[in-house]
Amino acid sequence: MDDLEEDYKNRRYNPLIYRFSAQSGVLSDADRNSLRLTLRHSHNSVASAFALLPKNPWTDILANTLYLGLPWVTEMVFSGRWKEQKEISIHH
Repeated sequence: MDDLEEDYKNRRYNPLIYRFSAQSGVLSDADRNSLRLTLRHSHNSVASAFALLPKNPWTDILANTLYLGLPWVTEMVFSGRWKEQKEISIHH
């Protein structure tokens, strides 16, 4: 989603263009909400499966990524702050 508009303008493949009606590379509010719901459902499914795994040396790192990292990045992308952060990093 973070490069949807750029992909649309440059005619590059982006599955969101084909799944939703991305007018000029921008999702409608309804499509954004649908995508959020799909991502939330997928995240919950992964979390449920993760909870069934036996503990191992990677458990804490994976749990941090799953429970903190993924939701944080998702929110950053949806709010537009992910793209802003990437642009700041490039210029510094």
